[in-house]
Amino acid sequence: MSPLVIVGLFAGGAALLALWLLVRFPSFGPKSLRASLIASAICVVIERPLLSVLETVRNSSGRGIALLVVGLPLLTILFWSSGCLVRAAAAGRQR
Repeated sequence: MSPLVIVGLFAGGAALLALWLLVRFPSFGPKSLRASLIASAICVVIERPLLSVLETVRNSSGRGIALLVVGLPLLTILFWSSGCLVRAAAAGRQR
């Protein structure tokens, strides 16, 4: 299996986990557009240092562990913050 397919499957799984979190816990997370933008910006800023953690874990424990322990949660949080942003934008549009 090619690395591109594996990363695509992990990204799809992370998106599904984020969607599940948004649907299962609708009251959790930012509600306003401003708070959602701030949360998304924080997630993007935090992403950079965590990528170096991903490489460190990959070198010490292997690719699979790095993807499960660092990559999947990182992508899930990014997709979750994006979903919160879409939810807040949709709620603001209905007003």
